[in-house]
Amino acid sequence: MVIDLQWEAQLSAQDVWQREAIVLEVRAKGTGLSSFAHLKTKVLKIPNMDVIPLPAKNEQRGKEDHRELSLRWKLIPHSSGLQNIHLKEIYYMLNGGKQKKWQPEPLQLDVRALPPYLPPTFPVGEIEMSSHYEKEGWLNPGGLVIWHLKIASDTVSQAQFPAVIRQISEANDVDVLPAKTSLNTTESGRFIMDYIIPLKPKSSGRLAIPELQWQWFDPKTAKLQKDHYQPARPWVLAWWQRILIGLSSLLLLSLIARQIYLLERKRSRRWQTRKQVWQAISSQQNIDVAMRECAEAHGWPNNLSIQQWLERWTETIGYDQNLSDALQSYEQQKFSK
Repeated sequence: MVIDLQWEAQLSAQDVWQREAIVLEVRAKGTGLSSFAHLKTKVLKIPNMDVIPLPAKNEQRGKEDHRELSLRWKLIPHSSGLQNIHLKEIYYMLNGGKQKKWQPEPLQLDVRALPPYLPPTFPVGEIEMSSHYEKEGWLNPGGLVIWHLKIASDTVSQAQFPAVIRQISEANDVDVLPAKTSLNTTESGRFIMDYIIPLKPKSSGRLAIPELQWQWFDPKTAKLQKDHYQPARPWVLAWWQRILIGLSSLLLLSLIARQIYLLERKRSRRWQTRKQVWQAISSQQNIDVAMRECAEAHGWPNNLSIQQWLERWTETIGYDQNLSDALQSYEQQKFSK
């Protein structure tokens, strides 16, 4: 079977700063390519650059029989000036054999020099931080808590990440024990550093984790930026403080429950007295008593006239023509006797 490949070698950027990470990618496209095929070349070494291999890819593109194979590297240049990148021959591999080969043309990369006052470990690009504690909720004074801190960046390698352990160790109210560190680079080329940091809080209150701060060089604006990250600060409470909080919470809940009960009881009584007013009108018995009890339940003044009572009913409940007609008829009967 004749294999027709379209080859391409490309840099994600051709004009960068020193220590600004970019991606070099070699792609082979074609139809009828095997899903088991892959690209291969010799170990890539470039003078004055960090070269970090990324996972190779074999992906379907568009039509079912169209595939794209790629090799990728993350490049971090350390020297300024115009640099040529020479790739070795690229091979299309299938079943352990070299089916096709291609020699890429040299690629040019223009590297701008950073300001001379920046130290070699100064980050060039944005950095993100996130963290969590293994144990959720309240902590114990003197107890061990495990804190997981993650630092990540698409453009800054782990060698330029901020020295966070030194900042954390400056906290006065917490003992920082030796941390475990692991480095990782994802398939997309994202640099990650994971810290597992044991801590022992010394006293009650908020956990004394300081705000982490760092500076970085913004390659888009060519300016220095300052950033910060404030980790969560859970409460550190002794046993007697927890008991006190628990008792206070129970007292507060009981007061709330009592208030809800009284409000519900008041609402129920109002509804019952309104119902009694209608029952009294229907039976033409004890209408004055029912109106007086309804006024008392709603907090209206005593000794209201029927017209005043109806006005209060309208303000509180809403106008009711049938009720108005019934009470006015009752008033006429009452005074005609």
